[in-house]
Amino acid sequence: MNLPIAFNETLESIHHKQTLPSFLFQILDHIPIQERNETTLLGSLRAKSTFSEWVAGLLVINPQALLQDGTCLDLSDLMNGATASLKDLQQIEISLGDNEWAIIEKVANTPSDQSIVSCLVYLQMQGIIIQQARIALTGVSRSPFEMVTSAQDMVGKELDQCLVNEIQENIRKEFTPPDTYLASSAYRKEMAAVLVGRCLDKIINGGH
Repeated sequence: MNLPIAFNETLESIHHKQTLPSFLFQILDHIPIQERNETTLLGSLRAKSTFSEWVAGLLVINPQALLQDGTCLDLSDLMNGATASLKDLQQIEISLGDNEWAIIEKVANTPSDQSIVSCLVYLQMQGIIIQQARIALTGVSRSPFEMVTSAQDMVGKELDQCLVNEIQENIRKEFTPPDTYLASSAYRKEMAAVLVGRCLDKIINGGH
């Protein structure tokens, strides 16, 4: 599946694309329709705080970004700004194969509320062995989202319950979320680990 998305397409237009991965559809579905109509892909990438789950979702699958001069690079490299600027973006191309998984799990006070913590997981598998792994979390720091550094420790390993437990423990050690009016630091820390476990369990059980 290859899905090109131009820099000036609105989130509402993207929301209606039939081949949009289901976890990205879920994220867009929780953004108010007025915001989807008023915000382009480029605008959303520039507003990470407002569209934290959407941008984190894109970064975990890390699509190719095509620039106006024909250069092609990973979206994560473009967002880092080391070799190019977002203003040069022409389009991104989302591609997920049958051996790739992308899942979101989150916790909120009600289904329509802002997430207290959310977890976005991408895995590329070869059989039961992990070839690529990226995990993003929202609600665990004062930044819009965090990429989990210990996700790289999963590469080359078998996806089983032992590995899930290991990653959950790594996440408890890696993040000390701030206390906010929505939830305490201890609650956010534990929910981050729980949500990662839920995402990985879904992949183990074959559910997208």
